[in-house]
Amino acid sequence: MMHAWPAHFSFDDILGTSDALQAAIRLARRAAEGSYPTLLVGESGTGKELFAQSIHNASQRSEGPLSR
Repeated sequence: MMHAWPAHFSFDDILGTSDALQAAIRLARRAAEGSYPTLLVGESGTGKELFAQSIHNASQRSEGPLSR
């Protein structure tokens, strides 16, 4: 059984101006335009959850549940 959680964060909640972070946000926005699964990888505390929710909320599926 799949559980759903609310997605509260958007790309506006991701703060930072580094080139690497801005590139990651651009890539995540592109992922939000597609309809395919997206795998986020990174060390603990790097903001994967913020990116996951932001992608979901910017996608065509934003009205549906965010599944993990």
